[in-house]
Amino acid sequence: MDPKIYEMSLNSEPRDAQEADPLRGGRVHDPQVGARPSAARLPSVSRRSRGWRVGGAAFGAVLVFGLGAVVGGLGAGGEGVGARFDMSPVGVAQADEGTPTDATLGADAPVTVRVASAVQAQRPAQVVMHGTLVARDRSTLSFVVGGRLLRRDVDVGDRVTKGQVLARIDPQAYRNAELAAAADLARVDAQSQQLARDERRATELEAEGFAPTSQREQVQTAQSTLAAQRRAALAQLQETRRQHTETVLRAPFDGVVRAVFGQAGEVLGPGAPVLAVADDDGLEAQVDAPERALRWLTVGGRAHVEVPGLGARRGGTVDAVARAAGPSGLYRLRIALDPASTPAAEKLAPGLGVLARVEGPAQDEVRVPLAAVVDPSGDDAAVWIVRDDMAQPRPVTVLGLRGQGDDATLAIAPRGEASAISPGTTVVVAGHARLLPGDAVRTENAGAPPPPPGRVAP
Repeated sequence: MDPKIYEMSLNSEPRDAQEADPLRGGRVHDPQVGARPSAARLPSVSRRSRGWRVGGAAFGAVLVFGLGAVVGGLGAGGEGVGARFDMSPVGVAQADEGTPTDATLGADAPVTVRVASAVQAQRPAQVVMHGTLVARDRSTLSFVVGGRLLRRDVDVGDRVTKGQVLARIDPQAYRNAELAAAADLARVDAQSQQLARDERRATELEAEGFAPTSQREQVQTAQSTLAAQRRAALAQLQETRRQHTETVLRAPFDGVVRAVFGQAGEVLGPGAPVLAVADDDGLEAQVDAPERALRWLTVGGRAHVEVPGLGARRGGTVDAVARAAGPSGLYRLRIALDPASTPAAEKLAPGLGVLARVEGPAQDEVRVPLAAVVDPSGDDAAVWIVRDDMAQPRPVTVLGLRGQGDDATLAIAPRGEASAISPGTTVVVAGHARLLPGDAVRTENAGAPPPPPGRVAP
């Protein structure tokens, strides 16, 4: 810019700033008069003029700096700003006619990706469940009657046999009740004998005409009443005898004492636990199965049980499947273990943790290469599919890793009907980062060299 023009732009000011209107409180500027008006007498238009002067000076400085940069770029042999813009008439004409520039080149070009095909495979249904070993025959023993615990003959870890005496409570009260019931039955029997004699005499007197018929009938009625009393007395005697025998606690089967709850001298109520006995020879695994496995879990199916703590493995048979879920939403499964087949298996005992695997019928699943799944371990796993030379993402659920090494694949399941992926679907295995939904793509087989760099998605 001409320096004179720049100087004029800095010194120029509106005429109303140089010649104020006397009628508005200002005065005509006289260069011969050195006095300057006071701030109180300056009109408002003069204040705006000073703002224009400052803004004009700033704009001029920016304009001069920008033109200087352009001229400097041209003088440097076309590098810098001048190299980016063709200011010739031909260049301007080409830009106006829509000639592609660096900003638009490749905007609609297909993105090159490598692809593979989804395949269908069969995998046996399998569920892995956690649980514990328990004894098939196990019982918490208690007295049917209450009383003071007189003695306990076994302790934790003792092996017992069926019918062995384990504990006793004080039997004296039950012995006395038995004696009283026996005495009551004897009294009823004596009365019955007396009525039998009375009936014979009444019958004889009635036959000789010395006694009315009603006398014999009264005796017979008394006999019927006494017969009912005898039955009640006999039942009471049997009950007291049973209670007397219940003062002795015996082992219901062969096993090992697993817990002790009562001590000698304690007063126990009926049903209070005293001992826990379990049979270690017959073990079973109790595990919890998820709901999805109920459709093929059946009684009699085979199972494989592993005890990680001992490294022992045992086969087994599904013995029972619960039809109602527990508090955790899982279903209790009982597996009867096969006889011991390894030395480690002989050490199995109730309470050990187990892993149980139960296999079901084979099921079809869709598998894709490992590289086809984006974010496979996250919540937003997806697969890019190619259909009609266009790429679209499909959300999926990763079911698991199948195979090892170069043959490893991922089994997937769609998340919703709209994201279904059928066998044979073309999936992207390289080039995901350059894709946007609906992009046109140019495909290459998975064995081809890596695709060249293309447009990067913003």
